[in-house]
Amino acid sequence: MALDPLRLPLRWAMRSIQQLRRLAWRIRKPGIVGAHAVAMSREGKVILVKLRYERGWSVPGGRRKAGETALENALREMREELGASAYGEPVHLLDEVTSINYRSDNAAVFLVPDVAYSPRWSLEIEAIGEFAPDHLPPDTSWRARKWIAAALERLPLPC
Repeated sequence: MALDPLRLPLRWAMRSIQQLRRLAWRIRKPGIVGAHAVAMSREGKVILVKLRYERGWSVPGGRRKAGETALENALREMREELGASAYGEPVHLLDEVTSINYRSDNAAVFLVPDVAYSPRWSLEIEAIGEFAPDHLPPDTSWRARKWIAAALERLPLPC
């Protein structure tokens, strides 16, 4: 696989922009309403994304658009970030409010099984990977780990 020559400059630029955003959030303390998807492949692996402006791996997700339900938000983020084209029946896992980067984050989290996807180049996404739930990368975010654990509790046990 050829190394993307823009990988490092894009990461630097995106992280610099994110630092400026965090400074503004520290002053304004905005709230955000969004949704995330614990996307599982048909083989039972967790599909994670690595954002250019954050460290480590996370689940697909983001801010909700006006008039959009939490589920619509989570599925749109999967389409945008993974290139998801098909999936099984989504299951609502939890709603939580946390404070991240000086802002209140109201997140709805869904388990989405049997995800079929075709990644495409994105300014926001540096990498997409599939991982066994019990062998996540060491730099997987604490929130992603928490949500994946909640998803595993909802999955049926293998026969």
